[in-house]
Amino acid sequence: MGAREWIDKNKRASTVASVVLFLGAIVFAYYQLRPARPPTKEWYTTDDGQTWFKDSNRKVPPFDRGGKEAVLAKVFECHGKKFVGYLKRYKPEGKRRMDEFRAAEDAGKPTDGINIAGTDWQFEFKRPGEKEWTASLDKRALIIDVKCPHGTKEDPLIVYP
Repeated sequence: MGAREWIDKNKRASTVASVVLFLGAIVFAYYQLRPARPPTKEWYTTDDGQTWFKDSNRKVPPFDRGGKEAVLAKVFECHGKKFVGYLKRYKPEGKRRMDEFRAAEDAGKPTDGINIAGTDWQFEFKRPGEKEWTASLDKRALIIDVKCPHGTKEDPLIVYP
């Protein structure tokens, strides 16, 4: 018995199968075309990138975690191995302004009067193991240009929590 003969003999089953396939195609298209949701978590570290943990991306680093200073950790992967490429935190003035802004947002208060313009200039960066943090644009560009360890030419992939 061919496909046409089966369909002619099983009209109800073929109609149900067609509807299921059509709905499946719609669901598949929806999940493929929907906009990506922004991440709500970030990686942080309290030990200079040796280990990392995920927490809300609403945290303003540095912040206290168990008596230690936690900073943002940008995690990457090369050849299946994950590592922290660089660390990031706010300078004190930038942190103060962002904490004030986030507190107002969380309380449902207007944030119009809180100036956070220019807080991106309030960041400091460093690589794990380095002693000094830097806000210098020249040095920052070198720090955030992460390469795979062991000199491979492959570009590292950023790892989101």
